[in-house]
Amino acid sequence: GRLFTAVLPFASVAYEVNLVSAVTGAAAAALLCWLLRSRGIGDWAALAASLVFAFSGTFWSQSVVAEVYGMSTAMAVLVIIIGLRAVQGRDIRLYLVLTFAMGLGLTSHLSQVLLWPGLLVLCAWRWPALLRSSRYLGAGLACWTIGFSPVLYLVVRNGEGPGFHWGSIEGIGDLWAHITGVVYRGSFGSMPWEGAMLNAQRWAAQMAGEFHPLLVPLVLWGGWAAWRRDRSCLLVVGVAAVCNLAAAWNYHRDPNGIGVFFLLSVVAAAVLLGFGLDDLSRRLRRRAIRGFGPRRGLELVTAAAPAAATALLVLSANIREADRSDNWIVYEYGRQILEQLPPGAALVTEGDDAMFALDYLSRVEKMRPDVTLYSRAGRGTDLLTSAARRDPARRRQLQLQKEAELIRSGQSVHYLVPVRIPDRRLFEFVPVGLTFAAVPKQPEGRLLPTRGIDMTNATRSDLHRDPWVRKIQSNYWFMLGARQQYEGEGAAAMESYERSAKVAHDSRTVRFNTGLLFYRNNKLEDASRHLKAALDIDPFQPRARALLQRVTESLEGGQRQ
Repeated sequence: GRLFTAVLPFASVAYEVNLVSAVTGAAAAALLCWLLRSRGIGDWAALAASLVFAFSGTFWSQSVVAEVYGMSTAMAVLVIIIGLRAVQGRDIRLYLVLTFAMGLGLTSHLSQVLLWPGLLVLCAWRWPALLRSSRYLGAGLACWTIGFSPVLYLVVRNGEGPGFHWGSIEGIGDLWAHITGVVYRGSFGSMPWEGAMLNAQRWAAQMAGEFHPLLVPLVLWGGWAAWRRDRSCLLVVGVAAVCNLAAAWNYHRDPNGIGVFFLLSVVAAAVLLGFGLDDLSRRLRRRAIRGFGPRRGLELVTAAAPAAATALLVLSANIREADRSDNWIVYEYGRQILEQLPPGAALVTEGDDAMFALDYLSRVEKMRPDVTLYSRAGRGTDLLTSAARRDPARRRQLQLQKEAELIRSGQSVHYLVPVRIPDRRLFEFVPVGLTFAAVPKQPEGRLLPTRGIDMTNATRSDLHRDPWVRKIQSNYWFMLGARQQYEGEGAAAMESYERSAKVAHDSRTVRFNTGLLFYRNNKLEDASRHLKAALDIDPFQPRARALLQRVTESLEGGQRQ
């Protein structure tokens, strides 16, 4: 990313970093073609399978935004290529290159470890002497360590300047927690058996629709063809897909984002598709020769026609969903928030969705340098010291004390989310534009909001393809509802909250928050409807289930009366 921003001449750093995703995504598709060609797959079948992978719904969507999945997928395919060549050829030099690539790949995404079991089984089958040699295992570990060494940059960079950092690293323990993904550990193993089966259904549904449903038989055919022709390759990609499913089996996070965790399975499906297309073209060619005899151009027709039809089928199915070229919603949202804040204001944020945009605009594009951003999650500039954040028992109390001191100092303090006011007796939230101002309570009555909301960004219905963008758009309607409710327009506020939920209809968070708002406004039937929708999306939300039970009891009590 730094290389692209230093070399490319474009004015927008965000655009240049998005190009990193595009280039590394294209590299992943090219490497997939190379992998298939190296396994004896014909040119047309290898090209078609790599294009189908490039045009697949999830991978394409991640290759046109600033994300890690283009690079991590490219590294995964490269590791498979080197691993198959090294183990089958029993080549020590390639083995050392492989371990280096495995370490380097791990710096791009932790999902790289899901490739390792298949490679280990392949070694035990094809090159057992390697696993018995402590000398070679030690050399491999050394090369892996060198490949993984760029992670030490995190220690050097830690705490340098402001910005949105994904955790503080102040020692070996912090570094270990960061690189092993401790922050996500609670998301694994936290679901009952029914939740695991639900994730398995999502995996199956994604595999069926990632390319096109018509291609599922061809992928299965490819598995049979790979079993007959190349069991080593089938072993590596098959075990990777099984491990991928196992890792996501009991993974409990927002279902909107779970698709990216199945990308290794998509790679495996693309490889099998290549075997299936190649086997199909070979059979068509043999039949054509038997019927017409060997003729010039026969091979081109029998190979190129199925390949072109397959690639065009997936391209036409996913091109509209992948198009983000005119999607400036998040940028405009962040810009509007910053521009609406008074001079020298402080903005306190929750979570990371909006914080990413605000941090970028403030720190990189130097928009509103007078505004100070604070992250309650401790992911960047925070009111608490690192030592204070380490005390979970007092962290929230200390956070609220610091925020109260900030408000008392006379600085204009705004919040993105109206939760946990520092002191309800002294302060209140007032909706002002797209934020909530924390102000001292007035004895003579409520303050009137001074800024309206430009809803143009929220009404772009043609850009509802991205679930995270829809959540940003729903924030506009939520803030409009908050303003209307604050001004006493209860009916209009409920309509705006309903619109917020309609825009982000597949967000468990938005549906739960909408249900909570209706519950607080004694709209019990509407609250029940939204809470049930939240549980349909994610049945294992304890807060949503508990609130729905409370709403149901209230409704039943009213009916009895």
